[in-house]
Amino acid sequence: MNGTPTIASVLTWLYLAGTILLARLVLKEKVATVQMVGIVLALVASVLLAVA
Repeated sequence: MNGTPTIASVLTWLYLAGTILLARLVLKEKVATVQMVGIVLALVASVLLAVA
């Protein structure tokens, strides 16, 4: 039960990352460097949670 908030926060961020990426692909919006770093960190965190 201890890792449940961590998993929930990573999955929530991945949902937001999908919105950012869709805006980039569909609307041709510029993705800020901070947003891209956040997306990469969320993906790395999800991989680490899957491995653990």
